[in-house]
Amino acid sequence: MKIFNWLFGNRKPSKKEVVDQYKINDDRPASLETNIEDQIMFKRDMTGLLEYFKQMPNMERIYNQLTHFIRNGYSVKKYLIEANILEDEEIRDITAKGFNVISKFLEDMLKIQENAELRKDYNACLEAISILVETSTTSINDENNLKNTNTMNRRNFYLSPKLYGQNLTIKIDNQGFSYNHDKIVDANKKRFSKGGSAHKSWSENGFYSKTSGYPNWASEFIRNE
Repeated sequence: MKIFNWLFGNRKPSKKEVVDQYKINDDRPASLETNIEDQIMFKRDMTGLLEYFKQMPNMERIYNQLTHFIRNGYSVKKYLIEANILEDEEIRDITAKGFNVISKFLEDMLKIQENAELRKDYNACLEAISILVETSTTSINDENNLKNTNTMNRRNFYLSPKLYGQNLTIKIDNQGFSYNHDKIVDANKKRFSKGGSAHKSWSENGFYSKTSGYPNWASEFIRNE
């Protein structure tokens, strides 16, 4: 069990030991469905956190990575940068909400029993939320200035319905290319429409991105610099 192995020092604990140490001893279940669609209430202890992670496996992965890296010389911000979490607005928003939920679990677990390492992770979650929110605010301010410049600087290839219609030139200086956002979208409307190869990313995530380089279908619109 990766979560909170450090609570027991060098000895690897059993799942039962970890759960029992931070469990509220009552008859309430770890999770409970509500009358609101897709809304689940979680018990605010270790059993509830584990149930939350079952529902949100990506947040479990991100949390495990963060807690590992901050114990191996990384700052919270360095981890968020290297994990590419700061690049996209939607990813930042989802991750900030996830860390907020996790921090509430950790806060209540600390009330059950104080632990220096658990406190360290709680503080790391709060710092991550602060960085993610601050980065989002900066990005919003940058987008508000686009009306005057019609240029956006990014670190990776990125298309979004939110940017469409602004005739933006997006510059990826760290990779040495730029492109007109709307021209690529206009030339690939079928690709982003229902049944197209990029429809799910475009409609559900609200963006299409590529960390390194650009997709072949956009190549004729790419300007190398």
